[in-house]
Amino acid sequence: MMHNSLVLFPDLTTISTQRAAQLEFGESKHRWLVELSRGEELLTTWTARHGDRDSVDDMLKSYMVRREEFEGHIIIQVRFLI
Repeated sequence: MMHNSLVLFPDLTTISTQRAAQLEFGESKHRWLVELSRGEELLTTWTARHGDRDSVDDMLKSYMVRREEFEGHIIIQVRFLI
């Protein structure tokens, strides 16, 4: 009986392999779309909170200047203690 079903459906394994590949691709595509959606939501939230790129660049420059001033202040204090 098994032999007859193999003769009737010779491409069954090929079709099932193709279907498995399609399902795997669909799942992968869905996951990427979910991640893209999450990223866009985070970007919108982040932009609303911190502003556009130019204002973020300005904040970064300000931070770097303050950090250098702070590190310089620490170096001066350490040298003063020595």
